This record gives sequence, structure tokens and C-alpha cells, in this order.
Amino acid sequence: MKYRVFISYKHTAMDGKSVTRDYRIAADLHQSLTAAGIPTFFSEKDLSTGDYINEIYRALDEARIMIVVGTRPEHIDSRWVREEWSTFIAAINGGRKPDGDVYTYLEGMSINDLPMMLYKWQSYTTGEKDRLVSRITAVPPPSRVSVRVGDRMPFGQYPQGANGEVQPLVWRVLAVENGRALLITEKLIDCVKYHTKRTDVTWETCTLRQWMNRDFIHKAFSSSEQTQIATVTNQNPNNPVERTKGGNATQDKIFALSINEAEKYFRNDDDRMAAPTAYAIKNGTWVSDSYSLPNGEKTGLWWLRSPGVNGDLAAFVDLDGYISQGGLDVSDGEVAVRPAFWLNLS
Repeated sequence: MKYRVFISYKHTAMDGKSVTRDYRIAADLHQSLTAAGIPTFFSEKDLSTGDYINEIYRALDEARIMIVVGTRPEHIDSRWVREEWSTFIAAINGGRKPDGDVYTYLEGMSINDLPMMLYKWQSYTTGEKDRLVSRITAVPPPSRVSVRVGDRMPFGQYPQGANGEVQPLVWRVLAVENGRALLITEKLIDCVKYHTKRTDVTWETCTLRQWMNRDFIHKAFSSSEQTQIATVTNQNPNNPVERTKGGNATQDKIFALSINEAEKYFRNDDDRMAAPTAYAIKNGTWVSDSYSLPNGEKTGLWWLRSPGVNGDLAAFVDLDGYISQGGLDVSDGEVAVRPAFWLNLS
């Protein structure tokens, strides 16, 4: 976990030029927490010049503790400060942060000046900084995650709405072995070709593998989340029908399942059926007219990493959950992706 603490504060004063007293208090607190060995998100230090809004939401998702700094009620109730602490509290109340905690850190204010949602949380004054730092230092970091086969869990985020709205990714636990869990997306999250042109290709050399381990991983996961994803050696067996070469073993963080894995980790065809997101549909994935999940969502096709009966074909899971070992043209533009990876549970 990159950040255990998130400091929320108003940076710029009402004149739009000078910095607030809140900023100076937050900077001093950040220095003290960092010196105590507590990984702390402080936007002045930790935001890059890239997509800073997504960086803030990633840090909010990672952090276990929120500290709201305030010297005036209108600062705590300002647009972005309110967005940060209300999002964090919603994650606690919604069960995404069952061990989350919030502290207010005040100067020139009392708890009676706080919004109702912050009123119930523990409050400290700037004269009690050492007490606050000691309190946080005494809180142990998160321990091993406990998951079971069949669980669903959020991890990372990716565009899922028809207009590219970014939402948390939901993963299904397929296996738990040796301190790691094999996860696969609950939905079909995008429409990506197995390879950009029709030619003999293997998982090692296809562009889908490059997309998963270069583009997708950086778009979907923060740097700290990426460290929790194990690098594994994937065997790539030959096609069981025509013995088409599966190619060399590969070192992957993110991957498509093989034919063998799709058979091993799902109970039956119905269990393999999955629905595409609105984002995947917009990007061209095929949607069934006949097959749907119990919730009414229509199903889609998704790639496996195994070869089809020829080198320019790749195996896939059909609309009804059947594993098509014959395969489709690797450059087919209507097949969705359902990424998988092994998560370190420590």
C-alpha cells in the first residue's frame, strides 16, 4: 500500500493567489507523519502533472485514514475538500473500507463548526499534533487479505460507462493458492483484437498480451496496486484438437486464461458466460441476441490465450459459455477481453 493516510485541506485562499493557513498546517503534519514512517498522501508533494483527478481518487481508494485539516468552516465545506472527505466516508459506510477512520485537525474552530458528517469523528487541535501522530502510528497496517473462491472484490478502476465513465473494477476469485488469489474480471471490460492483423501468432507475440501488460495495467491500477500483482510464468499448451503450437512460456502480470484454465476454474458453460460493459459494447464487442445472464444482461465473446486450429486463429469463450477450441481470426474486432491475474494476498 503506497498511502495509509490522506490529508485533505484547502490549498488556495479566496483571493485565488495566496495559500491558506490550512495548507501550512497540512504541510507540517505531512512532514511529521512521514518522519514517523507513515506513508501519507499530500497533494502538494504527490500529484504529478498527469491526470491529477484520477491520482487523487486512487490515493483515496488506497488510504485507510483520512485527516481533514480546517481553520474555517467554509474551507472544510469547499468543493474539493468536501468531495474528498465525503467520498472517503461513503467508502467506509458502504463497506469498502471496513477499517477506515477519519480525524479532523483544527485550528481556530471547534467541532460544533463541523458539517454533520464529520461531527462524530475524533477531532484534534493543532496543539495536539503529537497525540494525533502517535494515535496513527499505533494503528497497525493492513494484514493479509482473506478471500475465498467465488468472492467478488473491487481492485483498480477502468472506463465502463458508454461515455467512458471510470468505475471500480469488480473481480471474481477463481482460485486461492500459496498466499495468492487468481482473479478475473466479472464483466467483459473492453473490445481488443488478439492481434492487429491476421497472421500466425502465439500468446507470446500477440498484441493483446502487450496491451494487457503495458496499456491496461497502467490505466487500471495505481503504482501500489501494481506491486500487489504477481509476475507469473504462464505455460502455453498446444491446441488440444489440431496440436497447433501454443508457443513459449511467458512471464506475465496480466493475461487471458488458457483453454485448460477456462475448463479448470469454471464449473460449466453457464458459469463462463459474461456480459460486456457499456464501454466494451461502444468499442465494438459482439452482444448476444439469445443468451443472457440471470440478471438479464446479454452475453459477449471473450478471448482465451490458447491458439485455435490454425496459427492465425485464437480460442475464445462463446456467447453461451462454450469454449471454442477452433478459434476465431486473431484480427477479429468483435471479441471482448476478460483479463486475469494473480494477486498477492499479503
